[in-house]
Amino acid sequence: MVAASRSQSDPEFVESLLAQRDRYSKERSDLLGEIQRLQGELARSEAGAKAVDELLRIEAPELAKREDTGMRNTVVELAAPYFDPDRPFLKAAHDILREVGSPIYYRELADRIRASGVVIPGKDPASNLYAHLRRHPRFARPTPGHFGLATEAPESVAAPSSPAPAKRRRKRRGHRRALAKRDK
Repeated sequence: MVAASRSQSDPEFVESLLAQRDRYSKERSDLLGEIQRLQGELARSEAGAKAVDELLRIEAPELAKREDTGMRNTVVELAAPYFDPDRPFLKAAHDILREVGSPIYYRELADRIRASGVVIPGKDPASNLYAHLRRHPRFARPTPGHFGLATEAPESVAAPSSPAPAKRRRKRRGHRRALAKRDK
């Protein structure tokens, strides 16, 4: 009986559904056009902001060193790209590092991101996070394996107390053989 009632639908109802579908289709195409227009405006605005940032770096280099006064580094903030919506774990890493206030080891950071409910893709999520953090301009690596925000001072993680020992040069074997042949 249900199938019989569907096949004998009211033509006016079907007509209204078709009209509604046409309205939604037109609204969708209008919104897509609006999105394209806004993306163009955004690209022009970002290009202008980037040009101004470059001029500020040239004309007023002291603005790039305003971090130590506690003021926000607006030049770096405007020039850095936004977080990709396809990679929410970068935004989560940024939020965690801002909350912590100092660089932390990347595996600990990956654990905290996963604990907050954000998924890090890949076979080894911590290694994938490491690779993304190395390439992103908003993150700094003051020491191997530790990441912080790029606006932090690199001294926030203690550096090794003594420099690494200099590598010793390996003696050439062929040199001794040449001397032995010469002495014969």
